[in-house]
Amino acid sequence: MSILEARIPFQHKVWQEGTTRDSHGNKVAGFSPTLIDRLAIDVYPMNSSVGRSDYISPDVVARTETDVMLGVDDASVFGAQDQIILFGVTFKVQGQPQFSTWDYMPIDGYADLVPDVLHVKRVT
Repeated sequence: MSILEARIPFQHKVWQEGTTRDSHGNKVAGFSPTLIDRLAIDVYPMNSSVGRSDYISPDVVARTETDVMLGVDDASVFGAQDQIILFGVTFKVQGQPQFSTWDYMPIDGYADLVPDVLHVKRVT
């Protein structure tokens, strides 16, 4: 747990592998119907995505990618296919969550001082 207080509310949509199979034999999976209320310590945009638009093709004008980093107490509870709802906007978790770079310090005890980092993205 970080020494900083988590005060920014968001909701966590957990991806669950199903136990049933469809007519093709594939497992049926989806998001849990229950949203989990969580708190973030801080929220900040990634510098590379602020005000950036990427062309998809000449027929499509542009798309906007919004990359956001969240400081959370425990990033291990998030999976690579999960989603979060932050300020009413849905973001997808990008890969496995990252842990704080303080975890690699040669001195014990620093990992608990700073939050883990959760990278989420939205494409519009």
